[in-house]
Amino acid sequence: MGAAGLSHPQTVSADSGGFQVFLPLLTNGGTNNSNSEQEVGFPTLTQFADTVKNGANQIAGLYVEKLLAKPVVQQPQGNYEYISNDPDTITQFMLTTPEVVGLLAHNHLAGKFFFEIQPGARLFLVNGVGEVTEFEVVEVHSYQVLKSVGGSKYQDLSTAEIIDTGQLFAKFYMGDAHLTLQTCISKDGDPSWGRLFIYAVPVN
Repeated sequence: MGAAGLSHPQTVSADSGGFQVFLPLLTNGGTNNSNSEQEVGFPTLTQFADTVKNGANQIAGLYVEKLLAKPVVQQPQGNYEYISNDPDTITQFMLTTPEVVGLLAHNHLAGKFFFEIQPGARLFLVNGVGEVTEFEVVEVHSYQVLKSVGGSKYQDLSTAEIIDTGQLFAKFYMGDAHLTLQTCISKDGDPSWGRLFIYAVPVN
């Protein structure tokens, strides 16, 4: 597996208040993005919640019925480069605004399941005391990274819209309460050719 790291901090556009950001970079050794295998004896949500209870009032697991049931760990304080290399673990990105939850995983590890999540899917966050919050996926975006002098830009593969790092960060890691899942897209031998973002909102 290739090294996982972050781009140098870039300044978000002025409408985001000049917030200094890192945009996570998740890389791998060029394996396939999807074709993940469903787990045998898949747990119920209740069973899964019991396995990730740790007494802490923080996110401890992500559950998608019959697809994904993985524990979540937090990045160490100030270490926004950290992304777990455990194949069964998802990492919480800690540089979001308070209302937003960002979850990261390498696309050849737990992130391979993200490619099977579609709009309308229900995602469940479980915290360390067993409380569950439900989200519904409303948007799935795939971007190609366009490397250029002065910083990367990102082209939406569906709309051809091009945005910069600050705009991308503001869209997925700032704003109203929501959940973002992120992993990389591999293509043509480039393990960080693109980015996949899944945007889900709370279910009331």
